[in-house]
This record gives sequence, structure tokens and C-alpha cells, in this order.
Amino acid sequence: MKKRVSLLIVVLGLTTISCIKENPVVPVEDNTDLVQMTFTASSSDNTKAILGEDGLTVNWQEGDQIKVITSDSANPFAASNINGKTAEFSGWTQDGVDTYYAVYPAVAAPSEGWVTTSEHQEKNYIGVTIPVTQTAVDNSFDPRAFVAVSKTSDGNFNFSSIVSAIKFKLTNPENIDRIIFRGVNVSNEVSSYAILAGTGYVDINNGLTTFRYNLENYGTKESAITLLAPADGFKADKYYYITFRPNLLGGGVELYFVLKDGTVHKAVNKTALFDAAPINKVKDLQTLNYSIFPKASNYEIYQILGRNLKIGDIVINKSTYGDATLINADSKTKNVTSGVFFIDPAFSEATISSVGKTIVISNTDERATITRDAATLNLSATADRDYFMMKNINYVAKNVTTRLFSGKGTGSFEDFYFDKVSIEIPEGKSVFYSSFPLENVSVTDCDIKLHAGTGELNLFQQGESCTYKKVVFSNNVIWSCDGDRQSFSLFKNRKSTISDIKVTYNTLAGVYPAASYGYVQAKTMSAGNLQNNLLLVPNYGTLFNDKYTSVIWISDDSSLSKEEQKTHKSPVNIAGTVVYYGASIPQGRVKNTYYLDSTNPSAGSLYNKTNANNPVPSPDYKNGVFIQNQDNANFGAKR
Repeated sequence: MKKRVSLLIVVLGLTTISCIKENPVVPVEDNTDLVQMTFTASSSDNTKAILGEDGLTVNWQEGDQIKVITSDSANPFAASNINGKTAEFSGWTQDGVDTYYAVYPAVAAPSEGWVTTSEHQEKNYIGVTIPVTQTAVDNSFDPRAFVAVSKTSDGNFNFSSIVSAIKFKLTNPENIDRIIFRGVNVSNEVSSYAILAGTGYVDINNGLTTFRYNLENYGTKESAITLLAPADGFKADKYYYITFRPNLLGGGVELYFVLKDGTVHKAVNKTALFDAAPINKVKDLQTLNYSIFPKASNYEIYQILGRNLKIGDIVINKSTYGDATLINADSKTKNVTSGVFFIDPAFSEATISSVGKTIVISNTDERATITRDAATLNLSATADRDYFMMKNINYVAKNVTTRLFSGKGTGSFEDFYFDKVSIEIPEGKSVFYSSFPLENVSVTDCDIKLHAGTGELNLFQQGESCTYKKVVFSNNVIWSCDGDRQSFSLFKNRKSTISDIKVTYNTLAGVYPAASYGYVQAKTMSAGNLQNNLLLVPNYGTLFNDKYTSVIWISDDSSLSKEEQKTHKSPVNIAGTVVYYGASIPQGRVKNTYYLDSTNPSAGSLYNKTNANNPVPSPDYKNGVFIQNQDNANFGAKR
């Protein structure tokens, strides 16, 4: 016959939280080994449940559940008959056992309650989880993040929490999307990030209140806790709490404020959080104003927080590309090879010796410098995905032979990305030539300085028949600092097919394509955009003697007759380019494509300018500064 048993639960520990909407308790009456029990639970001030309106007292809430665990059962018990600090919890459990154990909230314990491994089959460990992601609650804790445990042999549960907490208010909280919390422990003068959350256990024979995580082949260890904004956002007049595994945190704490626009600010306090016995304690950090704290470094965002960064349109993160190396004055590593590297802009001695799977990023918003003081830097293609990506980098090339980069290997090279890169091409040198196909080429927001000359100079050149998925040149300033730079191309592979091309908002100053060819040369193109570029070619008529050149040259169409050229439909969306010719307009003009006459409507709007309306009234060829006048503000690179 089933029995209904009533036991008293006295709850001791931290103040916490609003209710958890857990699944309803399911009757298990068909299990003859279980009986229905009802525990009467009470809470004293600064204990379990939700904070009262006075901010001091606590109350049970509808929906609260605990999990009652015995040697052969682990079932949730649901709250009912709630009266402020008291409530009844009813459910089904094993009858006649010597000791009952309980975990709050019920979801903090695994379904079976106990943790066993191949090395530990006995039931000595109860699983518990302190969530690594918590959701903020006004003036309280995330209900899933306050974890308490208890045991009884006489009908009285005396709960104790296994967490500590910080609390704080916020200035300008409406801009904050989430807050990431980390703590630092110090042992023998060595600092390390503390384990604050994850899946672990409590030992029933060695103090139920200690969260442990060192059981073989079980559990997770997390050193960062994320507090998400409430559904209606953080508010200025409310306290917010983060609970965590108790630590003294003798090296202080770090708080990262992730704003809704993706910006991250970092607050550091190196003072010990607690003096002693941190369990069941709440540390008040007062009111925090993220705007007075500096921005987090890119290395911290990538390596420590595990968040995404972007290079061009590629998202990079630690889970995909692996751990990163920080290069600064104090680091042992000063040289870039394969891997992910962040360069401190204050350190100017970083070098690069090889490229395979390589990502190089400045550690701040300032451009960092890396130097190659040797011959051509070779890129290696393998059967796996290969990439070379740089962002916010000043690349210094010394003692170059024929070109800065060369590609060798039997496979294809998937991604070549330059984003906010400044680079000076030594006189008479090219940038990149590969003997293997490239799949994606992207050069965006770059400043590329050239020198005067007549020999062929290509940013990218590849002679194999292949298909490029994407070729992008956007918002770049490319100029010759000391006279006319002739026979220049952004991209040259007359055997290639480009599936998608984008040549937009570039400023090319004193830089001229080869006669009868173009800045981009390919066999054919499937789709793309050519728009809003600014070409400053004041000596065009003199240099080309009225020969036509083009922005894009397609070899498949160069054999078309003149009449066919006028009616041929361009696969590329052409929306206009401003060309400044100088004193006079030559009869042979720069055209958007080889086969389109400048009077052909499908060429889009192609404007011819003279000295009477120079789109850049005060060009600075020495420093690469080209500020458009108001009429042409929407053409060329934005700086």
C-alpha cells in the first residue's frame, strides 16, 4: 500500500530567484517501489527562492521544483500550497531508505541523480550543474543558477547552496546585450582563470556543499560565465546577479560588456573578491559604467571569450580555426607561420616566415606591422582547406626578388583575404603569382602604394585554367606615389572563369591598365557588380595614343565584331564609373568592358571628366589621400 509522508525542509543558504517553469511532476503509481511524499519546506531570510519586494526576505514561487534522490530513484517534487516562506513539495520516491538527498533546482541534477564512471560504480556522487549561460532577472538570480543540496535521515532537510555570487547595477544598460564574467585565482604567485561553472558533482561522503569537477571522464569545466540580458533588457535601477562555483578569486575579476552593436568593453578589478570562506556570499560590485572601460582586445574577444571576428565576409572563431597566439614585446613567439596570430600595434618587430593556414590580425583598432625581410613568401596548397588572411595589418616587404607572394603546391588554395591592409609594392615587383588555382580572392578597405614604371604589375596573377567562386576588390585606394604606373592589373587570369565578381568603390590614382586590356582580365564571368569606382588617369591620352582600355576585360568576348559588341549583354551589373582624363578627353576611352562602347546604354553611366571638374580637387599622391568633391562623393573609396 502506498504511503503519504510529510517531512520538514529547512532551507539555508543564499538569497535567490524567480520561479523555474519546469515540467510537471509525473505520477509513478505503477512503480510499487515508490511512495508519494509531501515535504513541507520553509526558508529563512537570505535563503532559497525569490527576493521579496523589500530586497531582503525570500519566498517560494509557483513552479519551483526540487529533485529528491535515493539509491534507486531520482524524481522531481513540485511546490504547492505556497505561503511566502513556506511551501509543500510533493512527488514520488523510494520508501524506507536511511538517507534522502535533494537538489535545488531539479534541473541542476541529471535525470538519474547519481554520477558513476567506469572507475567509480558506487553511488557516492550526485551530479550538479552550475550553468555557464545565465539569464538576468531584475533584482534576483537566474532561477537555474542557484544550486543548493541537502540530505536527511530524520525528516529535516537543511539545504546549503554550493554557489557564490556577485551583484551589480548598470549605467546605460539599454546598450548591453550580455555580460561575461571571469575570475582569477593566484597560487604561489601564479595567476590562472578559475573554474566557475560547468557540470560536476558533490560527494555525499565528503561535504555536500563543495562543487567538484575532478572525477575521471565526467563533467565540464568552464572559466567564463555569460549573463544574457532579460527579454525586456537590462535596466538602470535594478540589481543583477551572477552565481558561480565558490572561489576566493585572489587575482580579482574581469567583466566583459558585449554591446548590441558587437563592441566589447572590459573592466578589470585585481583586488581579491573574497577574503575567506566564499560559499554562500554575495559581493556587491556597486554600479558599473561600461563606457569608462577600454575596449577588449581582439585576442581577448577571439581566444578568451570565444566570440566571432570577421575578415571581409568570412567569420572566424576559435572553434573553427583553433587557438591563437598573441605577439607582443613580452611574448616568446615573434614570428608568424601557420595558425592564428594577433599582433600588438605597439610591437613593431613581428616577422612572417611561412604561410599555409594563416590568419594575422591586429590586436586593436590600430594597424599592426609585420615584416618580411627575405625573398618571396611562398603559400602552400594542400588537399585540405588553405587560407591566408590578414586584417588591419601594415605589411612591410624588404629584399623582394620578383614578387611578394608566390603559390606552390598540388591542391587549390581556398581563401586569400586582405582586409584593411596597407602595403607598399617595391619598384618593379608584383604582388602574387600562383601555379595553383585560387577559389576566393578578396581585397577590401586596403591602401596599396605603387611606384612609377612600365613593366607588368599584377596584384593577382594565375595562369591555370580554373574557376574562381568569388573575386572582390572593394573600397581600396591604389595609387602610384611618384609618377605613372602602367600595365597594372588587379586580377589577371585570361584562362579563368569567375562565378561572381565585385569591383566597387575603388580609387585608382595614377594607375593605368595595359593597352587594349583592363584592370581585371578573365576568360569569362557569370555575374557580379562593377560600380562607383573612381579612376584618376590624367595622362591617359598621352600614354595610350587613343587605344581603348577597360575596367573589366573578358577574353571570350574580345573576338566579337564591333556590331556584336554593341548589342552583347554584359553578365556584370554595371552602374557607373567616374574617369578623370585630365586636360583633354581622348577619343580612345576607358570602357567598363572591352566589348561595350561608351555610348551603349547597357554600359551604364560612364562619365568623362576634364580639369574643369576634377573629382579630387587636391590629390595627395605622396601619401595616398584622395578626397572627392561633393559631386563625386559617391565614387571611389571612402576614408
